[in-house]
Amino acid sequence: MKKYLFLAAMSALMVSQSAQSAPTAAAPECLVTGTVQSIEEREHVYEPREWAESWNLPESITYIDVTMNVTAVERYGAEMIGECDHTLGKRVFQLDHGVEKPEINSCIKAVTHFSGDEFRIGNWLKSFEEIDVCIETE
Repeated sequence: MKKYLFLAAMSALMVSQSAQSAPTAAAPECLVTGTVQSIEEREHVYEPREWAESWNLPESITYIDVTMNVTAVERYGAEMIGECDHTLGKRVFQLDHGVEKPEINSCIKAVTHFSGDEFRIGNWLKSFEEIDVCIETE
């Protein structure tokens, strides 16, 4: 019996030490169409510094924010009606790793996904393609 309790305690200890971050709840991917209005770099400083150093994080992380006037939204892998509806209008997305910057004033159709943890969080622009026409709304 003691042997089993010891094994259970060791397993719990190993599992608790392997967890590194708490990701956000799963969110759908949305397919948005709109005009790129601006692209800006934003630096986020990790604080408190002692916490960041305990995770071997750099002093800061750079986000690339893409502001769009979103005129159309489609569910893309979303399971529930309405999960992407909040995305219409002026919205800011962050470019995911490896995604090239779109051109300002270009009309794009993009896959977006909200996700993150305590190290990096955003409404990520995962991929996009330029399209010919965007219907603008006020």
